[in-house]
Amino acid sequence: MVEETPMMRQYKRIKSRYSDTILFFRLGDFYEMFHRDAQEVSRLLNLTLTKRNGVPMCGIPYHAAHSYIPRLLRAGKKIAVCEQTSNPEKGKGIVDREVVEIITPGTVTEEEYLDQDRNNYLVSIGSHSRGIALCYVDLSTGDCAVRDLPFQEQDQILREELSRLEPSEILIQESLLEEREGLSRYLQSRSKVVLNRYPDWSFDGEASYGFLKRFFDLQNLKGFGFQENDPALMACGVLFEYIQENSQHVISHIRGIRRLEDQSYMGLDEATQKNLELTKNLNDHGSSYTLLEVIDNTKTAMGARELRSRLLHPLRELEVLGRRLKLLELFYKDQILLTSIRGQLSGIRDLQRLTARLSLDKAHAKDLLAIAQSIESINDIQDSLPSSHPIVSFIEEEPGGDGEPPENISRRLSDLLQLLKESIHEEPSIYLNEGRLIKKGFKQELDDLREVKKNSKVVLDRYLQEEREKTGIANLKIKYNKIIGYFLEVSKANTDKVPAHFIRRQSLVGSERYSTETLGQLEEELNNAAEKIVDLERELFTQIRDRAKKFIPDLLFMSKGIASLDSLQSLAYAATVQGWRKPQLHLGKELNIVGGRHPVVEHHEAPGDFIPNSVSLNSNQRSFALITGPNMSGKSTYLRQVALITLLAQIGSYVPAEEASIGLVDRIFCRVGASDNLA
Repeated sequence: MVEETPMMRQYKRIKSRYSDTILFFRLGDFYEMFHRDAQEVSRLLNLTLTKRNGVPMCGIPYHAAHSYIPRLLRAGKKIAVCEQTSNPEKGKGIVDREVVEIITPGTVTEEEYLDQDRNNYLVSIGSHSRGIALCYVDLSTGDCAVRDLPFQEQDQILREELSRLEPSEILIQESLLEEREGLSRYLQSRSKVVLNRYPDWSFDGEASYGFLKRFFDLQNLKGFGFQENDPALMACGVLFEYIQENSQHVISHIRGIRRLEDQSYMGLDEATQKNLELTKNLNDHGSSYTLLEVIDNTKTAMGARELRSRLLHPLRELEVLGRRLKLLELFYKDQILLTSIRGQLSGIRDLQRLTARLSLDKAHAKDLLAIAQSIESINDIQDSLPSSHPIVSFIEEEPGGDGEPPENISRRLSDLLQLLKESIHEEPSIYLNEGRLIKKGFKQELDDLREVKKNSKVVLDRYLQEEREKTGIANLKIKYNKIIGYFLEVSKANTDKVPAHFIRRQSLVGSERYSTETLGQLEEELNNAAEKIVDLERELFTQIRDRAKKFIPDLLFMSKGIASLDSLQSLAYAATVQGWRKPQLHLGKELNIVGGRHPVVEHHEAPGDFIPNSVSLNSNQRSFALITGPNMSGKSTYLRQVALITLLAQIGSYVPAEEASIGLVDRIFCRVGASDNLA
């Protein structure tokens, strides 16, 4: 039996603490995996599986990890990244290693691992005496909310909400799975969703209340609308503890927990969402031939996510819908403004996710430049909008602050813009150990070191010329590699001219490599300057990033405004192109649509081909309509047309009709036959 090495003992010790993850174990320039991890990863990533001392193993280059990790996350795997934490050259014995990050499908924040147009939700579900609590968060944007589900039709409403959210990871109370066979089957059928089972004692309301107070650094949670004994908090507590356990950083971009009220949103069960083809068609489950395809003319990732969320959460609040329609009208009636705003929005990067990475100390120099670029575009938009409608006026949720004037936020963001423009290199590296982070002129000490490095290269060239003249070797060269550093290379034909002070370092087929005492001194000076530059740039960048973190509340607040503005201009653009009209909304039991059209069918037909039709229903004369006709005569198209027009109105959009008077509905039901696939 082969004796186990110290390194493998270290691996097993660390792996035992992260048994439910795939452990990326850093060995030099590779992340290695062993035993079952290696077998699973080699299968999922199509890597070569090898063995060492009978132990299965496979590996990936550390610098290419970003191309492999998304594939594992999409397969529903968690990853623990274990790095070397001591210098292998200076340390004695085995290199120290520790897990520096846990990446799970529900807590990932890196841009390259996420779909930019969709939220990435982590969900927590627990039961209490009055029902079920569901809390969700998108760590990559800071969006967080909780909903209480009543006892009536709990499982159906829960499936409905999960269908809207499409979470990538779920934390669930164990007894819920044991007691509800239908729910258990439903969740188990979502093979790519990571399901984490938690014992019932984890869902403790009192403990969660205390934890959340500490997490948000508050005396109480009344500002979020929660009392101490609120049963919904237990799901929130489990979720936030999970986030904190998997993060090595202070999380400051989640500013609170919104409470969702049942009466605020239209009900859309899973079958209705599917059969109305809101975001996925029935044919290949893609986005073509869907309502989202028709209305999504957004210019930012934030706006795309906001529009998708609004589409899946139609409102029953007349006042909010009226406000949305009024803001949409601002763009619809002013096409010059609409065109200008659309162009300016194109310059805004994903500010929500950039801010999240800033909060988690994951933002690199290019991220900070992207924030600066976004602030510049936001300033342009602010200048284009009427003074009566600043960007923050598009935000629907209360900011939770003291209602300070919008110009205060704009002024602070201008200060951040100035800091970033003055400090960050125009073409920066994304790594902290390569230099090229800080702009010339920001720090005199750094400029001086760069000058030393530049002059050292001049001195190196001068030394080479001197040696050429002394030795008579015209093709003498100075080269560098990571193994032996700088060296003098002499062709085999000239080795008889090599002087005594040349020290042979390496012999090759066509040449010999040498060092000298002088070359060694020059190399040390050059390396010292380069090392100091990297260290100082890293220190300065970290300081700048820490200063930028003070602006996180302002960045998030402005991001909300931009997301809402973008979603509304997108609807205004769709209404302009498609010839839609403003609906009249009310609380009565009446539905009157004149000259209605199916928005998706019309979008894919030649102009004028779709024949408009009307509907009139009310509680007094006609509250029910039975539609008959032969197969493939358009019954399903007509029924879904009415449903989609109603739904569009209740997200605050114009509708494909000549006129529409719509009483707010609390739920839409929809089923279709096997041959009713519009796509």
